[in-house]
Amino acid sequence: RQARSVACRPHPYREGETLKSLAALLQEWRDDNHYTDSQAARRCKVSPQHWHAIINGELVDPRGSTLSKLSAGTGIALDRLIVVAHGVPA
Repeated sequence: RQARSVACRPHPYREGETLKSLAALLQEWRDDNHYTDSQAARRCKVSPQHWHAIINGELVDPRGSTLSKLSAGTGIALDRLIVVAHGVPA
Protein backbone atom coordinates (compact mmCIF):
# COMPACT_ATOMS: atom_id res chain seq x y z
CA ARG A 1 0.00 0.00 0.00
CA GLN A 2 1.42 3.34 -1.00
CA ALA A 3 1.58 6.24 1.40
CA ARG A 4 -0.69 9.08 0.41
CA SER A 5 0.99 12.20 -0.83
CA VAL A 6 -1.07 14.68 1.12
CA ALA A 7 -0.05 17.93 2.72
CA CYS A 8 -0.08 17.43 6.47
CA ARG A 9 -1.61 19.96 8.77
CA PRO A 10 1.04 21.25 11.15
CA HIS A 11 0.05 22.42 14.59
CA PRO A 12 1.15 26.04 14.89
CA TYR A 13 2.23 27.21 18.31
CA ARG A 14 -0.13 29.77 19.76
CA GLU A 15 0.89 32.03 22.60
CA GLY A 16 -0.91 31.13 25.82
CA GLU A 17 -1.78 27.66 24.62
CA THR A 18 -1.81 24.90 27.21
CA LEU A 19 1.07 22.65 26.36
CA LYS A 20 0.35 19.00 25.80
CA SER A 21 2.76 16.19 26.37
CA LEU A 22 4.94 15.26 23.41
CA ALA A 23 3.08 11.96 23.13
CA ALA A 24 -0.32 13.67 23.05
CA LEU A 25 0.85 16.23 20.49
CA LEU A 26 2.21 13.55 18.15
CA GLN A 27 -0.84 11.34 18.59
CA GLU A 28 -3.07 14.28 17.67
CA TRP A 29 -0.95 15.01 14.58
CA ARG A 30 -1.05 11.32 13.56
CA ASP A 31 -4.80 11.09 14.00
CA ASP A 32 -5.52 14.42 12.27
CA ASN A 33 -3.54 13.23 9.26
CA HIS A 34 -4.96 9.68 9.29
CA TYR A 35 -1.58 7.94 9.60
CA THR A 36 -0.93 4.59 11.18
CA ASP A 37 1.95 4.40 13.65
CA SER A 38 4.10 2.75 10.96
CA GLN A 39 3.33 5.48 8.44
CA ALA A 40 4.03 8.21 10.99
CA ALA A 41 7.36 6.62 11.97
CA ARG A 42 8.38 6.28 8.33
CA ARG A 43 7.42 9.89 7.60
CA CYS A 44 9.51 11.07 10.58
CA LYS A 45 12.43 8.77 9.67
CA VAL A 46 12.45 7.03 13.06
CA SER A 47 12.05 3.32 13.69
CA PRO A 48 8.59 2.02 14.54
CA GLN A 49 9.96 0.97 17.94
CA HIS A 50 11.26 4.48 18.60
CA TRP A 51 7.94 6.02 17.53
CA HIS A 52 6.07 3.59 19.79
CA ALA A 53 8.28 4.51 22.77
CA ILE A 54 7.64 8.22 22.20
CA ILE A 55 3.88 7.84 21.73
CA ASN A 56 3.55 5.67 24.83
CA GLY A 57 5.54 8.08 26.98
CA GLU A 58 8.35 5.56 27.51
CA LEU A 59 10.91 7.95 26.02
CA VAL A 60 10.57 11.08 28.12
CA ASP A 61 13.77 12.90 27.18
CA PRO A 62 14.25 12.63 23.40
CA ARG A 63 17.50 13.83 21.88
CA GLY A 64 17.67 16.96 19.78
CA SER A 65 18.26 14.88 16.64
CA THR A 66 15.05 12.96 17.32
CA LEU A 67 13.09 16.17 17.82
CA SER A 68 14.53 17.51 14.54
CA LYS A 69 13.32 14.40 12.70
CA LEU A 70 9.90 14.69 14.31
CA SER A 71 9.69 18.36 13.33
CA ALA A 72 10.69 17.66 9.73
CA GLY A 73 8.24 14.78 9.43
CA THR A 74 5.26 16.40 11.10
CA GLY A 75 5.61 20.07 10.24
CA ILE A 76 5.39 20.95 13.93
CA ALA A 77 7.90 23.70 14.72
CA LEU A 78 11.09 22.44 16.33
CA ASP A 79 10.96 25.10 19.03
CA ARG A 80 7.48 23.92 19.99
CA LEU A 81 8.64 20.31 20.24
CA ILE A 82 11.57 21.38 22.43
CA VAL A 83 9.26 23.27 24.77
CA VAL A 84 6.81 20.37 24.94
CA ALA A 85 9.50 17.72 25.40
CA HIS A 86 11.83 19.56 27.76
CA GLY A 87 9.73 22.36 29.21
CA VAL A 88 12.21 25.03 28.20
CA PRO A 89 12.05 27.61 25.42
CA ALA A 90 14.34 26.99 22.44
